[in-house]
Amino acid sequence: ATKQMDFPSLPEIKSKLPKECFRSELGTSLYYVARSVVFVLALFAGAYFLLDPASPYFLQSEPTRICLWAVYWYLQGTIFWGIFVLGHDCGHASFSRYPMINYIFGNLLHSFILVPYESWKTTHRLHHKNTGNIDKDEIYYPHRESNSWNTFKRYIVGTLSFAWMAYVYGARHLSPFESIYDKSRLAVTGSIACWTAFFAGFMYSCYAFGVANVAFYYFIPLLVFMAWLVLTTFLHHQDVDAPWYGNTQWTYVKGNLS
Repeated sequence: ATKQMDFPSLPEIKSKLPKECFRSELGTSLYYVARSVVFVLALFAGAYFLLDPASPYFLQSEPTRICLWAVYWYLQGTIFWGIFVLGHDCGHASFSRYPMINYIFGNLLHSFILVPYESWKTTHRLHHKNTGNIDKDEIYYPHRESNSWNTFKRYIVGTLSFAWMAYVYGARHLSPFESIYDKSRLAVTGSIACWTAFFAGFMYSCYAFGVANVAFYYFIPLLVFMAWLVLTTFLHHQDVDAPWYGNTQWTYVKGNLS
């Protein structure tokens, strides 16, 4: 039934959508950034005052501290996931209608959670340009029987946080010399420089405050964020009834609507 369906054209689809769906509101976006910053700082302050031995309000009950650390990691990691989504919207130009503002905030937001913004944006665009194409999609696509030997790529998603690290920390995202960046090499280089500066800052924090402290306050929530990202995007892209098309049958509208 799916093969016989008549698909509308992209202009036909866009003509049926309300115009406000295509308008970005910078003020609203900045509000969400400010709210995320407040949440991150409030959670950090709460954890410090209640769970840090240097605090005068340090809780003496170890079981209580263990439970509160778990709550902190979960909530802070979830806020980090929201920060990624804000950077994601910069990449789609739905954060604002100003490319430079999108670039600046995209880099700041994503570098804070150790994501190289511009290189991720490029590969993410490849995903959207090839959604539903079993031969060209970027992530979460079924494998043809001829590729069934590649069990690593098929099952690594089950490792959640480590699947994200394997995807985003390879040479493809951390080198500006990849061929896919021919048209954006300068922007990618700037993003990698920003990512490197944040990474160096976190490494210095490990030296200054101790690895355990930085891990408890930052790196464990970062792992929670990564797990959220892989889990939610994997489920968002999967359904047993969702059709996938080979390159010769695929079209942009057909792949995205399916």
